[in-house]
Amino acid sequence: MRINKNKYSKNQLLLIPECDADLPLALWESYEMAKRAKMRTEDEHKFEMEARDNVDQLAFDVMVRIYTPSRGKAFITHNPVIREIFAAPFRDRVIHHLLYALNGFWWDNHFIYDSYSCRDVKGTLLGIQRMQKFMEKASLAGSRPAYVLKGDISGYFMSLNREALFQRILWGLERQYPLHGWEYELCRYLWREIIFDALIEYQFRPVR
Repeated sequence: MRINKNKYSKNQLLLIPECDADLPLALWESYEMAKRAKMRTEDEHKFEMEARDNVDQLAFDVMVRIYTPSRGKAFITHNPVIREIFAAPFRDRVIHHLLYALNGFWWDNHFIYDSYSCRDVKGTLLGIQRMQKFMEKASLAGSRPAYVLKGDISGYFMSLNREALFQRILWGLERQYPLHGWEYELCRYLWREIIFDALIEYQFRPVR
């Protein structure tokens, strides 16, 4: 394993895996990251009861390429609008954290500045503050009318072309790992399994 010189947040690995033997330790660190926000969920508690065995099994499944995402749960939320939410099982969230830790820093450096969702040292508050500055500039400090357009794309994630999304991921992996080494093959495999997962098989969970 090698030291992560790009580590700048709690969502990054301390040590970057470089071969199969490094995977259990990397997944354990990913597990620690995943459970920070899920300590009170039933799914997390079940995983934690035999955490070491579960992480080792997950590492084995990935190494021999038999890992596939588990069936998750779907539910409807009404706040702020009616929408369908897909919740991945905790086991798969560990994989998600691993991928984010391996690829997130590279992609973050290729985003435009004014993108705030799910980015370290950014977020809603910074986005609002940035918008206020634009409003002050556009309205000449409130001396003339200015307008803000709030928009959304209906069914955006469900309408994504998965093949096009995967090709975009490959575009990034080709540039992040130009030598096509172990990390490239690992990320390529995991991204394919996640992107082409059959979301329609998720169990429906009614809202109480």
